[in-house]
Amino acid sequence: MNARATLVNVFAVAIALVIAGATQAANISWQYGQNFGGPSGFDAIDVSGTPVSAFNLGVTNGLTVDPGGINLTFASSAQLGGNFTSGGAGSTDASWNTIINETRFNGNNVTLPGFVSGLTPGNDYQVQFFISDQRGCCRNRIEFLHDGNGNNSPSIVQGSFKSLIGRFTADAASQTIGFNAEPGSDPVLNAYVVRDITGVSFAPTTVPLDVGPGDVAINANDGANPLLVVDLVNPTSLSAGEYQATNFNYEFSGGSNIGGVVTPVLVTGGGTDYTVLAQGDPVPFGGVTGGFTTIPFGGDDMFSLPLGGEVFAAFFWQGQGGQASPLGFLNNEGGAFIRFGGGTNAPVVGQPISGGSQGTFARTYDFSVTIDGVAAVPEPASMTLLGVAGLAMLRRRRATRN
Repeated sequence: MNARATLVNVFAVAIALVIAGATQAANISWQYGQNFGGPSGFDAIDVSGTPVSAFNLGVTNGLTVDPGGINLTFASSAQLGGNFTSGGAGSTDASWNTIINETRFNGNNVTLPGFVSGLTPGNDYQVQFFISDQRGCCRNRIEFLHDGNGNNSPSIVQGSFKSLIGRFTADAASQTIGFNAEPGSDPVLNAYVVRDITGVSFAPTTVPLDVGPGDVAINANDGANPLLVVDLVNPTSLSAGEYQATNFNYEFSGGSNIGGVVTPVLVTGGGTDYTVLAQGDPVPFGGVTGGFTTIPFGGDDMFSLPLGGEVFAAFFWQGQGGQASPLGFLNNEGGAFIRFGGGTNAPVVGQPISGGSQGTFARTYDFSVTIDGVAAVPEPASMTLLGVAGLAMLRRRRATRN
């Protein structure tokens, strides 16, 4: 075989590898969407770009939401397991109430290749997911989605009426979606909407902003020592850019044997995997603050998000034996991922949080972190397109050489 034939074969193998790669799930950039509960909750349906498809995971086919406005018709789909009724959204739109009341669940965590279909490779897409379970038994359960490539959505509380949005550049005619719930729970889905957002520009992130619950009524103090708490209900989606954590906002409450040191933290990630972005100055308990107060974040406060992402407020507390955390929490409300007890490691910027026991709890802690910076939202990008462009350049160079 001559050198020219060998080069052609090598090039053919390269083309085959790119084509094979194009059949894999695209990387999804995740963020929270609008809250879809309440009288006008259907207004949470994002109408960016042009509609591709809309599916109700319940049993009722052909439901049209807001005929005089959004005018979106949902087809019935049985892409997950069994169906049940989970409670409506309190909407003035009967079809929207039916869609949110009709819910499908899967008996275990599942990754579904080809879940989203009807895509054109190279186009940019947005999928908005509506997840709701309003039953008393289950409304505080935690769930997140993923793309099969390790890119997780922010976690949601199933009873929070908070939607999830994923944006990606299609590398095939369909897209993988994974559904994960906390141990002992089932992932659920009510509906999803697919839109083509090719060429759509999104507004830049507005800063400064507060991440975390903020000033909440508190009724308990946690004695698990040490304690690393990630608030799941009030994160923010930041576009690509450089940011600074400027303030730690909190209230130190009174109680029995309150003490120790609290360190404010910012993390990114989802599910049970979070990486530290920023870590503030430790704040020792010196008595009750007498209300919600603000101090400089300090410490390692600058962080970068090259591709944008979801940012969560967190804190690390460590006390002496028998002490309880001065940051109280509202019990049976909201959601938090917590590492706790012996072996829980102090946070380190750039490293995953780790150690100790872990779990998700229906708790809202009395704190927040203020973020400032300048950001610009990037358009969805495709590594597949970059690969094809590189091969096109190689072909052009070969043709010139020949």
